[in-house]
Amino acid sequence: RRLVAHFYAGVAEDPLLRPLYPEGDLSGAQERLQMFLVQYWGGPSTYSEQRGH
Repeated sequence: RRLVAHFYAGVAEDPLLRPLYPEGDLSGAQERLQMFLVQYWGGPSTYSEQRGH
């Protein structure tokens, strides 16, 4: 959770990365990345179940 929060704090302030995320609020993208990483590292498959990937 902290890793993803730190990443998106940087994205929010970065003039090159911020335009890649059209949402005004990055919380949706942050939640999706967190679910993806949890699944990738062996946790529940919530990301695949919700996102269909």
